Amino acid sequence: MQAYSAYFHKERPLDANGLVLVSERFSWFAFLLPAIWALRHQLWVALGVYVAGSVLLQLGLDFVGASFGIQIVCSFAFAFLYASFAPEFRHLKLSKDGYGELGPVSAKTIDDAEKAALTALTNYSVRKIQNETPVNDQAIGSEE
Repeated sequence: MQAYSAYFHKERPLDANGLVLVSERFSWFAFLLPAIWALRHQLWVALGVYVAGSVLLQLGLDFVGASFGIQIVCSFAFAFLYASFAPEFRHLKLSKDGYGELGPVSAKTIDDAEKAALTALTNYSVRKIQNETPVNDQAIGSEE
């Protein structure tokens, strides 16, 4: 089973733009091609973190006179750390863009996760509507 975080936007239809599922796992794409991953998801802050972190890491390693092997190991370690935080970068961007977190969803496939998220969103909407409905002093069906 794969874990996802479900996000929805109140003002958008529940298609690819209104309902977003973020996989809660290590991102191999962010590990192997971090800049392209950040551009693909329009994560400008994450791209800036990667570029600034890479530059500062390289400058620091050059300053201490680290060997080429140490530089490679440190670069891979930084890329691993960056990819481990990839879902968090997406969470922050979605929250900033006005998406509300629906909660965690666990499913075998992303299609099953989307169905579960839509069901949860429907239940959430029904509960919200029920809480906003004004309560009368008179019970439904009673006569006075």
